[in-house]
Amino acid sequence: MSETERLTESVKELLGGGRDERLAGLLENAHAADISSVLRELPLPDQVRLFRLLSSQHAGEVLSELDDPTQRELLRALDEQEVSRVLDQMPADDVVEVVEELPKEEAEKILDLMAEEKSEEVQELLEYREGTAGRLMSPNVVAVHEAATVAQAIEHIRKSKSGDDAFYVYVVDDHDHLVGFVPLHRLLTADPRTPIHAIRNADVESVAVDTDQEEVARLVERYDLVQVPVVDSSRRLLGAIGVDDVIDIIHEEATEDIQRLGGVAGDETVLDPPEAVFTKRLVWRLINLGTAVLAASVIGLFERPRDCSDRLPVEGPGPSLAHPRRRAALQHAGRRRRGNAGPDRAQGVPHRPGDRVQRDHHHVH
Repeated sequence: MSETERLTESVKELLGGGRDERLAGLLENAHAADISSVLRELPLPDQVRLFRLLSSQHAGEVLSELDDPTQRELLRALDEQEVSRVLDQMPADDVVEVVEELPKEEAEKILDLMAEEKSEEVQELLEYREGTAGRLMSPNVVAVHEAATVAQAIEHIRKSKSGDDAFYVYVVDDHDHLVGFVPLHRLLTADPRTPIHAIRNADVESVAVDTDQEEVARLVERYDLVQVPVVDSSRRLLGAIGVDDVIDIIHEEATEDIQRLGGVAGDETVLDPPEAVFTKRLVWRLINLGTAVLAASVIGLFERPRDCSDRLPVEGPGPSLAHPRRRAALQHAGRRRRGNAGPDRAQGVPHRPGDRVQRDHHHVH
């Protein structure tokens, strides 16, 4: 039994026994991803009860791990004050992902209830187009002036809110233009009196604020980056995208591609209600049916009566068209059949002993 399964059983047992105090202690030490898995297994009233036992910071981490349908249902069941307190503890880019799933009026109310500074950060990110680097980035990055010393940079990290999530220290000039970066390990091992510009990496990979998220993912994969700075058209540093967000992008895009191959809408999930799925798929199912009937009719026009022994063992045009792998196998078998029966004899190429020769069963009258 996995850790998540054991946690799920313990949570259900404690919920059933009304032992909320012990449950709160259990959840305090559990990982947010495990708690989100447990929430998916519970009915909505128990989800709300469990969620309210979490601290605001832990609740924010759990909320970020939930799939969209579960997240929406849970947020609808909570009052706006509760939601705003949780969102205040989350990074601005994570809050954007939550807020953009809510109805516009509800999202505006929650943003008004949030702390002013956090609300402004979120609204600035929401102004960028969905699916771009600007919408994904976190505005909280560690940046120091190029004239600062190593000691001053380290002190700046200590006081920075985003120091815990920092992979690099970005170097900027007087106008906040990105001019380089310093990995943390290099910063910590350098002489404290060394100026930052002496140990910086001037060759820094960055993306524009309007870069498509798929291009961001390709850049991270190509150069093995753990964080990508985001700049405007003047190369002013605006924020950064972490590798965790990039992994989410890759997963999301791969899921959409696979769903489209199967004729499923890209925004569909296994948790969607049947009536919603039926509506989304109906049009495409009708189109597929129409094209299959049309293809079968065209094939029927060119069919000629032939001796049974000369036919390929197909089940009819419908199944062949509906199964690309079966169709490819049949085409391959047909090529082999023609290759054995036709070209060798036509060109006078002798057969090796043991080769089977296909004989033509048509009689000449």
